[in-house]
Amino acid sequence: MKNALGATFSATVAGVVAMIIASLPAYGGLAFMIGLVALPIIAICCLVLSFVLLFLRSKFNFAPTTFFFVSILSGFVAGAIVSITMTSGFKAAFTYYGLVFHGSYGIVGAICAFGGWVYARNRTVM
Repeated sequence: MKNALGATFSATVAGVVAMIIASLPAYGGLAFMIGLVALPIIAICCLVLSFVLLFLRSKFNFAPTTFFFVSILSGFVAGAIVSITMTSGFKAAFTYYGLVFHGSYGIVGAICAFGGWVYARNRTVM
């Protein structure tokens, strides 16, 4: 439980910073408000993902490199799914701009997963 909460906090901070940096060129100072609005959504998604990934890690005893790739891939998929769900853009998900939009949220999800993976690697036995 403690490791999952720590990984969630680490992943949330990484995701919010990535969201602010990605939004800064287009929105300027408003990017900080976008990061504040996205904070609870990112925190909830990271909490669910960290519990699931740490459970899978303990149950199946993944190798560290396998756990890294599973974490990054699941973070990318979770970020894209959250983007599609929040914007109800499944119809537009397969256009060029839809793929770029949802892919950018997938990259933010992968950054979140990387932040959680770094915490898990440093604090747990891997």
